[in-house]
Amino acid sequence: MLGRRFITTCGVTLGVAALLLGSTTGGRAQVIPPSGVAIPPEGALLSDAVGFVGEAQIASDNPNGFVAPCLENDEPDTPASVDLVGCGGTFNFSSLACAGASDNGPENLPPGSPELPSTCNVTASGNFANLVCGTGEASGTAAVTGGGESQSIAFGIVFVATVGIVTGNANDTSGDGTADPADYVVGVVDLGPPTAANVPSVGDCTNGFTVAVAALELDL
Repeated sequence: MLGRRFITTCGVTLGVAALLLGSTTGGRAQVIPPSGVAIPPEGALLSDAVGFVGEAQIASDNPNGFVAPCLENDEPDTPASVDLVGCGGTFNFSSLACAGASDNGPENLPPGSPELPSTCNVTASGNFANLVCGTGEASGTAAVTGGGESQSIAFGIVFVATVGIVTGNANDTSGDGTADPADYVVGVVDLGPPTAANVPSVGDCTNGFTVAVAALELDL
């Protein structure tokens, strides 16, 4: 099931990237990034590609809500959970499987060299705002390591019915230890039920999600 979701997510990501590149090269299609995210210039080149699956656990919830007020309770849940309607909180994420390709691997190949496949690891944390379960927004910072690179990515995600578009900016350190300029990140996120059994309380949806992500990086 995770494999099928991951393949579908990768296919949708390619479509989103095509829309994005169309918008930067004079096409009419356009993907609008969150405020504060730098978009790639005309002629931007693909830098990296990564796909991963993992678990997002709800770390805390905010009974006051961010986008919409909580429907059922005015106290934090135990364990912390996404509510069926409203509320928000914080999350932590760790990848279970990750693979990517980069043109800037341990050999420090020059620009334009073939992409180098490698395994990787992703961790992330941040905030989420819930409209209804599976629809809302999230933002935070992710750390990606692998292929001789270490990246910090500031990201934002908008979800509708458990499918999200992620955009952000990545700052990485290449194989020779030099800091590269920020790249633009665009991808697709697919949420599924957590791997561990979860029986939510009244008014709650889930205390976590499985997450499948496929993303591309473009040089700024």
